[in-house]
Amino acid sequence: MPPGTDILCLTDAECPDGYCFTSGMEAQYSRVFRDCPDGRAWRATHRLNTCLRAGCRSDAECPPGNRCADIQMLPFPQRACVPATCRTQWDCRRRRLGRCVEYISGMQCTPGGWACAYPGDECAPQDHTRLCPPQDGMIARCVPRNGRFGCVYEPPPAP
Repeated sequence: MPPGTDILCLTDAECPDGYCFTSGMEAQYSRVFRDCPDGRAWRATHRLNTCLRAGCRSDAECPPGNRCADIQMLPFPQRACVPATCRTQWDCRRRRLGRCVEYISGMQCTPGGWACAYPGDECAPQDHTRLCPPQDGMIARCVPRNGRFGCVYEPPPAP
């Protein structure tokens, strides 16, 4: 989890190499800050109206087996290194036509990442024609499980 800074701000323009953690940003992540352990831990160590810097800017800055995640993949508004099962298409060659794909989130409170996707997988996070079918009252997620992408359903978080 990337550290915060002590640089006070009201706008992104006041943050060299970063952006300002504003009340609007806090509102966007309010459910995650409330419901998710990583979100709560991040919020406890980052003050409102202070500058945020990315924990990484490229995959090269991450340890082996990790990649630099975009903020939509994480339960907090700051780029960070996350585990990744692949970096290139070559890493997915154990089955024919494998591709290394990005997925935005795992189950509730778990980050997204990168994993190998294959034509025979139950779903494909990057293909809108192969998303998980809806089930009443449930949130469908296409996530990697046991080396393949599959559909997982969970109830929506409590209000």
